[in-house]
Amino acid sequence: MIVLAVRSCVYRIHCAIWNATTVAIACNKEFTGLLDQFQIVAFCVLYVLIADILPQWLDPRRRAKPA
Repeated sequence: MIVLAVRSCVYRIHCAIWNATTVAIACNKEFTGLLDQFQIVAFCVLYVLIADILPQWLDPRRRAKPA
């Protein structure tokens, strides 16, 4: 849950900085602009993959046992 909250905060900060510096180039209210699409992949999909893979990777039952 904390990861999602941090991701949301970073996403909003990134959007605010982008909008302030570029006058919202490649952004729109429907989230179909080029930057919007990039952010969906970079922030949403990446964190979902991490949240899915990390617990499996850290699971001690999945680690190889010495022979």
